[in-house]
Amino acid sequence: MVQNMNDTVGQAIVDKPLEEIKKARLKELEEYKENKVLEPANVDFLSKLVRQAENVEEVEKLFTLSILWRRTGLVFQPTLEKVRGGVISYFSKDKRWSFAQDPYDLTHKLIIGDNFEALLNLLVEYRGKIDCIYIDPPYGKDAMGGFADTNYDNDISRDNLLSMLKPRLELAKELLSPEGVIFCSIDDRNEAYLKLLFDEVFGERNFYGVLIQRKGNTQNDAKTIQKNHEYILCYAKNFTGDLILSQPNIKKVPVLENKFILGRDTSASSAHDKLIERANLGYTIYYLKDTENGATGNHNKLIERAKELGKQYGFNYLVSENGKTFEEAIAVMDYDKDAITEDATEEEVYRDEKELLDSGFIPIRPPKRKGGKLGCWTWGFDTFKDLWNKDEVLIEEGRDRYKVIRKIFVDPQDIVEEGGKKYVFVTNTLPLQSVVDINNSNGTTLLSKDILPGCIFSNPKNPDLLKFLFSALPKKDALVLDFFAGSGTTGQAVLELNKKDGGQRRFILCTNNLEEDGKIAEKVTAPRLKRVMTGSDYDGTLDFPWAKKNEPLGGNLLVLDLKEISDKACPPDPTPFEVIDETLYGKKKFNTAREKISWVCENFDGAEERLKPSLGKEGPEC
Repeated sequence: MVQNMNDTVGQAIVDKPLEEIKKARLKELEEYKENKVLEPANVDFLSKLVRQAENVEEVEKLFTLSILWRRTGLVFQPTLEKVRGGVISYFSKDKRWSFAQDPYDLTHKLIIGDNFEALLNLLVEYRGKIDCIYIDPPYGKDAMGGFADTNYDNDISRDNLLSMLKPRLELAKELLSPEGVIFCSIDDRNEAYLKLLFDEVFGERNFYGVLIQRKGNTQNDAKTIQKNHEYILCYAKNFTGDLILSQPNIKKVPVLENKFILGRDTSASSAHDKLIERANLGYTIYYLKDTENGATGNHNKLIERAKELGKQYGFNYLVSENGKTFEEAIAVMDYDKDAITEDATEEEVYRDEKELLDSGFIPIRPPKRKGGKLGCWTWGFDTFKDLWNKDEVLIEEGRDRYKVIRKIFVDPQDIVEEGGKKYVFVTNTLPLQSVVDINNSNGTTLLSKDILPGCIFSNPKNPDLLKFLFSALPKKDALVLDFFAGSGTTGQAVLELNKKDGGQRRFILCTNNLEEDGKIAEKVTAPRLKRVMTGSDYDGTLDFPWAKKNEPLGGNLLVLDLKEISDKACPPDPTPFEVIDETLYGKKKFNTAREKISWVCENFDGAEERLKPSLGKEGPEC
């Protein structure tokens, strides 16, 4: 039987019987399943629908669902987390690995178990409270850090990577504070696809930027282009356009007149530098400067007139140290705000202050902006007046305009002399640069030779990279989360940065301890943290290279295991209300059983429903 089809179905398809077409498409779907292109459950469901199709057009529409953009990776097959109904996951303190050195010191956390369940539990205490998240997801097949050449033949396919990350990123977004940021390290094969996923979860407007980590491995076995870099995606929870991440910049600045350096030019261009955008910043600075031997030949008369006008307008006149040069600047709001339009001219908006012009003053107005638009100052009227009267403004004539610059007076003890000239070293704040030169190999040397000699964990991150990222945050008491913690580099980086700058940052790490993954938490993460925090291992080992070169980094570590209990458990068996410890979620012990039951029902009745209401997971019977 041949159905009438439109042009979207090729003639070769049209000429075949319906059952033959079904058989061909079902075979292709099975191949997709075998090659791990599609999830088995999705293939089975589509195959069922194909068998029930009544015509060729329905077959092709169903088949299209399976192949739409499949080869680009722009659309992936979402998979639900494997959630067993009737089971509650909760934190339990692991006394084997937890330790406290000082009750007054910071306490950090290591969570052992599936990171999806860990994130759900973290929501109970930390929703909207995490300042920074860093993740290095497993885009290669080896969870112990081994690198897979491509994502087409390994265990972590792109589809699996995106499907696995999506619900975790949605939870991560809920955990981030309103000013929080998330970093994600990723290789060049997956960066484009992960950016699309991050755009979907966090919103494209919250894309803060991408850093390129130049790893320094200049020699490798590449047959095409040597891959000497990785990417670090950065997204903000709510990006308003303001600077979030910054780094200090130290520069040598010349000292003028042995006492000040130059600061900002208030006529400089800025993000909103048009008068129509900032109508209050369009005043005129009337400026007069003369010397005892000036061209006017009327120095003393000018001084007296300047004094008189300055007093009238509330501005001081300035006299040089030798008493032969004087300056006066008088700011006047001499313009009509109602006349300001996008294309207004200076003549249409400003009126000259004739009294000042007749006394020899020169009008200085904000320079025109792109397209001849009227500009504005960056200082307000009152700010200019205050700075001028404190002798903190330098006005100098440039090639095409006058510059109005802030004087910043310096401590004489900070001045250094080089080559007969005087300087000070000034630290200012700059946005992060897009390229970061930090070699990853140092991370491997640090872990496998200095901290845990002989450790099998390969390619751990360099703590210097993470210290660079965390130091760019505006808060020195930031709460940092890594839910793909691996060997625990994020924790060490937080501790080292606190040691360096006196910060009070805390970390929360999540990692698993599965046998097939080499029991990372037990053999790598926890021992590493114990060694760098206390200077010894759990078995009392003191003799390792790192301890000989470094002082312990300090701090306490609370290790939490993820346990499970039936939400219908009843006495005499333990119930969720008995085994869940509220103190592990930032709460004090409840005074009454009613309070405890209410809190458990509110927080453990499936945080998943708030993320994926369609799962229909039941919570405890409350």
